Amino acid sequence: MSDKRFRLSAFVAACALGLSSCAPAGEKDLPRKPGGAAAPPVSSPKAIMDCSAAARTVVAEAQEAMKAAQAQKVEAEPGAAAEMQAFSASLAEVSDGLRNNDVHEALQAAIRIHRRQRTEPARALWEGVRSRLEAEKARQADALLIALTNGYAGARTACLEAKTPADCEPILDRLAEFQDVRSRSWSSRLSYHLQRLESVIAFVGEWQEYLGALQDRNIAMANQILQNMADSSARYSRLF
Repeated sequence: MSDKRFRLSAFVAACALGLSSCAPAGEKDLPRKPGGAAAPPVSSPKAIMDCSAAARTVVAEAQEAMKAAQAQKVEAEPGAAAEMQAFSASLAEVSDGLRNNDVHEALQAAIRIHRRQRTEPARALWEGVRSRLEAEKARQADALLIALTNGYAGARTACLEAKTPADCEPILDRLAEFQDVRSRSWSSRLSYHLQRLESVIAFVGEWQEYLGALQDRNIAMANQILQNMADSSARYSRLF
């Protein structure tokens, strides 16, 4: 490849995957290869969204709160006895969502049940469950945002350093792991970054095709792909 074409290709990759506007905190401290961008590790979305530990914690805390309430004989309040007796059965509905690794489903169940309570003891119990689930959902969203941003940074680095089409496969596989995350309900900030996922995958795919054309010594096709990407650089830079 000529120096001119190499500079153009590097420019396209650097511009289209310029992620400085959404770099995660602490990225400046990550080690960098000479002349290259940082390639931070990408946490697995599946691992981040694993609710097994949260399920145990939420249920255990709720049961302890229930015992404490019973020790204070809160059932003496009119209507409290029935709501307290229904607590364990209702808690199972929340646990189902957590077992499915869907904290949003569990939280929505807790909100619905909390709204149905008419006595202060029961409302207090469900307020605790709801707060714990809200904290778990916020933790997942923060971790996913960092992982996704690092995934985009990894895509930029992979494109700049890739020599063959096969070099792009690992980053495409990692980005594909985030596709299932988009079906869940998240904060507007995380949702914004998730909306760009398909464009990042599309860009890396085009870059992979460009490298494939070079590998096949089809210079005309390589130039055409590169020109198409350069023509789309403004669109890519807005999305990435």
